[in-house]
Amino acid sequence: IAEQFLQLARVEAVDSVEMNEQDMLDVVESAIDQVHIQAQQRDIVLRFEYDPDQEVWVLGNNELLERLVVNLLTNAVKYSHEGSSVDVTLYVDGERVACDVRDRGVGIPPEFQERLFDRFSRASTSGGARTRG
Repeated sequence: IAEQFLQLARVEAVDSVEMNEQDMLDVVESAIDQVHIQAQQRDIVLRFEYDPDQEVWVLGNNELLERLVVNLLTNAVKYSHEGSSVDVTLYVDGERVACDVRDRGVGIPPEFQERLFDRFSRASTSGGARTRG
């Protein structure tokens, strides 16, 4: 985690990040591959749903997009109940691309959801998930 914060600080320090067209299907598949073993160790099934006939391109930085999806999946696996599943859905919604990640964990308390993307924020794990951090 410390390495991720250092990388984030480096990115924020750079005036511009290289942006290119990215195939989100490739980004998500790569992220799933990176988290697959962690999920397997907890007997969690990763399911990926997408429309194979629809191209899903975005303008972004491949490394940052992939890291974002890996972080979402890692958290979903970490906080899911053993033997459950994590569902990933990639789709186009009008002018936007959406990547939904749904797990079977304890959930994020409503009072924390508005701070979800604040730097260094972390919800209480009193809902039953066991973690160290």
